[in-house]
Amino acid sequence: MAVLYSWLGNMAMAGNDIEGAERNYATALEHEPRLMVARLNRATALINLNRYEAADRILHEILSDQPDNARALDLLGESAVQTGRVEEGIELWERSLALQPSASLTARLERARRILTAEKGFDRTTGAHFALKFDGGEASPELASEILDYLEEGYSDLTRRFAHEPEAVIQTILYSTRAFREATASPDWVGGLFDGQIRVPIRGLTHVTPQTKRVLIHELTHCLVASRSRGNAPQWLQEGIAQVVEGRSSAGDRQRLLAAWQGPDGARSAAEFSYPRALSQMEFFLERWSDSHLNALLDRLGRGDDIDASLQAVTGLSYQEFLASWGAWLES
Repeated sequence: MAVLYSWLGNMAMAGNDIEGAERNYATALEHEPRLMVARLNRATALINLNRYEAADRILHEILSDQPDNARALDLLGESAVQTGRVEEGIELWERSLALQPSASLTARLERARRILTAEKGFDRTTGAHFALKFDGGEASPELASEILDYLEEGYSDLTRRFAHEPEAVIQTILYSTRAFREATASPDWVGGLFDGQIRVPIRGLTHVTPQTKRVLIHELTHCLVASRSRGNAPQWLQEGIAQVVEGRSSAGDRQRLLAAWQGPDGARSAAEFSYPRALSQMEFFLERWSDSHLNALLDRLGRGDDIDASLQAVTGLSYQEFLASWGAWLES
């Protein structure tokens, strides 16, 4: 029975149904508490669900018996990095790599080292839902407090809008522009980043400006959408709703989007990503349907459905039919 439930968990993970996978692994361990594959896979699912403390307990139990378990070290390092304990995560990843070489882990380790260098000497402060790290040479404690207050205000608004709260404290880091580029390897035009943590360059600010607020609320929206959809929302949906919440409008791009839609490659280009196209498609979605429909869509995605099946269940339209309806909306 333990092997059966572990297999069911694997099938759920393959279908991106992380909640279902975690339940199946937990059931497997009720039948056989020492089944290693179920223990490791459950820890993986818990990390994907941002339930880091529960994952850490399992991993520490494994490592107390098997201190050279490379995968347990890898997973515990991932949990440490995701919760802001970068130096600890690096040490765990180095131990894992020494036992079992991995190109993927090598890349993650290199990125973690860049982040650690960029964040060296950072100050820390916390709020009800955020853990904030900031470069004290670039940002005053007063600015950090102002940003934290704005994030908490945005959190209250967005958790009501999405009827959802992330399970973990949201790690947020404020960098100088140079440190942000070094840590994230982002191009110059990127004004912020959400990669499981909110990362924002503050560019020598002395107070929170309207532009800073737009960047912060944009990245916080990514955090809420990723949490509710379990990371399964397509890029156009993620960027579309983040721009809507930020307060952008696609009105200035409507004629260009319409010309592309009416062109010979209109149907193909409609499915290609661009920020104006994503914003316009989300504006269409919210005009035709509602926030509650969007939340239902995110729930479907969070259970592992793809965007086609999720749209079909919530709107009655396939993804291609949704795009055709959007094109007709542009023409109206």
